[in-house]
Amino acid sequence: MKLSPVQTGAIATLWVTLMAASAGQAAVVKVAGERSGHWEASFMLNYVGGEDLDIDDLTDSDIDNSLGWGLGFHYNFDNHWNLGFDMAFNNPDYDVDVIDPETGELANISHSASRFDGQVNVQYNFLEGNITPYVQAGLGWTYMDSNIVKSLSYYCGGFYYPYCAAYANTFDDTSFSYNIGVGMRWDINETVFLKAAFIQQWIDSDGSPAPQTGRVEVGFLY
Repeated sequence: MKLSPVQTGAIATLWVTLMAASAGQAAVVKVAGERSGHWEASFMLNYVGGEDLDIDDLTDSDIDNSLGWGLGFHYNFDNHWNLGFDMAFNNPDYDVDVIDPETGELANISHSASRFDGQVNVQYNFLEGNITPYVQAGLGWTYMDSNIVKSLSYYCGGFYYPYCAAYANTFDDTSFSYNIGVGMRWDINETVFLKAAFIQQWIDSDGSPAPQTGRVEVGFLY
């Protein structure tokens, strides 16, 4: 079942609420989150909401919900400000109705795309302690590959490798993208932290995609 962006956002908000409630039970364990001057690395799970897009020459494009993963690398300038790079991968299924320019007939394509997001994000933690809400904003790029072959190319090695290999050129796109988000952070101890967030993204591409993501993240300070 495909959820609407609003439903996806509600799920992400529920995650944030549950994480905050859990963190509250352990608030007495660690008085302050000493993040200042530390690097951090994290692994994340991303639940990306589906979208219905209207694109030139396409009558309809439906992108399904998808579960993906990602990595984050950040530096904490102090207990409030944090800057770093996040990368995310997912493979959403999609259905698209394409009008054949030669025949004018409608053809339906169902396939799985490959998506990569690279975003430079700044985060602000409202509290200095180990439990804090935060906001983030960032920009970068989004790469989408339809995984549909457009043409074939060949590479020949020459006299030292007298064979030719074929590789496929697919319909793909790399676009500028940016995001804002809100979340909750819990520094469990001096090393391990958890985050839960809701992120709204905008992609400068055909159809103006604006995916919403619910994110759960575990990381390490060093």
